[in-house]
Amino acid sequence: MEERDAYINQIASVLTRAEQLQEANNGCSDAEMEALRLKWEQKIQELFGLTKEELTMLNDENVADSKKEPIRQKILVKVTGTNPDMAEMERFEKMSEKEQENYIRQHPEFMQKMQAMAMNARNFSQKTKQLTEAFNGYEAKMGKLMQDYLQFMERENQHSYSNIGKKYSAKLRKYYDQICATDDAAQIDALYADADEILYKYRLEAAKEFRASLVRQMAEAKKIAAEYSRLTQQVVNSGDLPECAIGRMDLNAVIAVGNLLGEAYKELPKLDAQPVCAETLYELPNGWTFCYWESGGYVGGVDDFKIPGSQWPLLAFNERTKGYGAVERGKFRLITEEELKAINKQADARQKKGTDQKPPYGVYKSRSGKRSVEYSQTGEVIINGMTTFTPSAFSISNEKLEWIVVDEGKILKCTYKL
Repeated sequence: MEERDAYINQIASVLTRAEQLQEANNGCSDAEMEALRLKWEQKIQELFGLTKEELTMLNDENVADSKKEPIRQKILVKVTGTNPDMAEMERFEKMSEKEQENYIRQHPEFMQKMQAMAMNARNFSQKTKQLTEAFNGYEAKMGKLMQDYLQFMERENQHSYSNIGKKYSAKLRKYYDQICATDDAAQIDALYADADEILYKYRLEAAKEFRASLVRQMAEAKKIAAEYSRLTQQVVNSGDLPECAIGRMDLNAVIAVGNLLGEAYKELPKLDAQPVCAETLYELPNGWTFCYWESGGYVGGVDDFKIPGSQWPLLAFNERTKGYGAVERGKFRLITEEELKAINKQADARQKKGTDQKPPYGVYKSRSGKRSVEYSQTGEVIINGMTTFTPSAFSISNEKLEWIVVDEGKILKCTYKL
């Protein structure tokens, strides 16, 4: 699995560099945003026929209304195209419907003024719409673009391989049960050979679907980046956004694809049926799961894990109650907020310090030499290049390998017969 580890490291290197470049080129400077603000301010001044000082006064909460009123009247004239007689309009609004009809018959010029004002207001509204049309259209298109992308990713994330697995799990379980029931090396080799052939067929079928999904996601990430740049460039060309707003969406595409590939190579596809003899050493109360980060870390041999939590507290969490607990020397108890902080602090210190017990990394062959198990430098146990585990303890004997895994609410001892 050295090739896989090397490939993961290469992906990580590319991602790191892309993120550095993106950070260096991300967003607009304060000067560019200030220039944009002044540009839009000038457009608003021209639209309403105001000076810079008048616009500043309108936006200043400390300026008295009496000083703002002449400016508002100036805006009203600009919008309606005339200086309306506000007293006459107020009197008209207070009249009854019959009085208004009589007033219009007696003063036909009043209705003409109202119609002219309405037409001018509509024309002004159209000018206002045109001023922000490009930017509003851009926001609407960007919103739809992001919504479509999220819906696409949600569909891909819900993609399940369980239907494929159902065709293989029961057959594999029969083989693994037979392996666990015998110590005959020749029989174990023969059973594993047959089981691995079935497992390979599953993995090949699942991998084809997985790869197709991966290709779709990568293509979508590139398409989104290109469309984002195209839409933003249009608004930049119209003068509504500065050039810096385009950013480096090409780097976003690189990062998105890199993350997809990184996730794809982190975990190999698994089935419920595993090629080991699993024994539950400890199980949390219903509703509780182990917190992997705080509970993780290499302890030593399997015998060092006979009493769970004897090396350090194993932290647990209850999703329903949002409470925390810990397993210490084989016993579970609820813990306080202060105890949680202390355990997290100990976990951080432990991770930084590392362990004095070095994991026995290496490749282990079966007695016949036909099968292999690698304990990789990444901390994974990889069986015949197809199934992975991340152990907290690992032991070796001539006839078997044993390791401990923390799996949701259980601590399991896994035995692989050589």
